[in-house]
Amino acid sequence: MPWLVPASQSTHIVALSVLFASAMLINLRLLGVGIGGSAEKAMLLAKKSLMEPIDIGELRRRGAKSALEELRLEIYERVNALGIGAQGLGGLTTVLDVKVLDYPTHAASLPVAVIPNCA
Repeated sequence: MPWLVPASQSTHIVALSVLFASAMLINLRLLGVGIGGSAEKAMLLAKKSLMEPIDIGELRRRGAKSALEELRLEIYERVNALGIGAQGLGGLTTVLDVKVLDYPTHAASLPVAVIPNCA
């Protein structure tokens, strides 16, 4: 799990994590992301985020109302733009939804945890 200084790189690190792990992912459905706290807290947030219902379609229709929703949409579009697709064979849809939870942390160390759910 990388430690980042600028929060704007969160999207980039999530996309890179998916790209590097794509060989091990059988069928990526959800992507849980935890940002902030400690490294352990970020992992717990990522795990907890996967319990939320799939609602990216609704979010895309109504538009983002918060910074976290903007981040969800940005990660969703960027990961799907990788072209990994189902089963890693290429395609337009790599992930069905992205869930992001955050927690206050010191700006000098911003932990980001990514948990791919291949259910």
